[in-house]
Amino acid sequence: MVVGLSLPASELYLKFLVERLRSIRGIQHKLQSLLESGVISHQALEVGDKRLKSEIAVLRGGLRRLLRITERNIEELEKTIKIMEIHLAKVEVDYAAGELGEERYRKERDVLTSGISLLKERLEVMKNLTREVAPEPIEEAIPEETAETILREVPTERAFYFYTGYDRYTGIYARSLEEFAEKLETIETESIRFHLKRGDFQVWIRDLGDPDLAETLGRIREPSLGDQELREEVARRVKERVEALKRSLK
Repeated sequence: MVVGLSLPASELYLKFLVERLRSIRGIQHKLQSLLESGVISHQALEVGDKRLKSEIAVLRGGLRRLLRITERNIEELEKTIKIMEIHLAKVEVDYAAGELGEERYRKERDVLTSGISLLKERLEVMKNLTREVAPEPIEEAIPEETAETILREVPTERAFYFYTGYDRYTGIYARSLEEFAEKLETIETESIRFHLKRGDFQVWIRDLGDPDLAETLGRIREPSLGDQELREEVARRVKERVEALKRSLK
């Protein structure tokens, strides 16, 4: 039986920040209700709302930092689990081939299966936590001018051209981040892996004016992901960024 794993301090603090953020939003709604019912004045609302917005900004900053740490930890856990599962498969093959004795086989198998179970439980706890946090709009406010710059359509000579290898052009290119996100849905996975490994996506996106998205893609552990997993991960992150940029323009 696997014993439940408790949350470390950083993740407990993450939960606290989320709960505090929701609490402040509740206070904002109450202030608005008090204004509409004539209990408080517009001036009183503005003073209270200003203080609350200041605290929200601090909370959002803390949430962003902790979420980045949690996401990196999730990636490392997934990578470790895959390595252990590969090793377990090798142990099973060696035993079946008679290259591993009964006692050593059982010992290694038990250690590996127990470790994998513990890590998977830990991984599920962390994923549940990030899903719980996800509904909160914690993204940093993007200036409208910045969003317009990043989403702009660039000249053809500055477009992103997809290759599957050196001198192997696919005939496909993207002139904007939104078009880039669309191409990721259908482009050969070989092309995604080729460019991500070389850092081509990151360079082009930085040139568009979005170092944050470039950094996000740079953290993807390409070797640890299968083809479909890699496509979904890269496409999801770019699509989410495009949607966030569009929201800032509304």
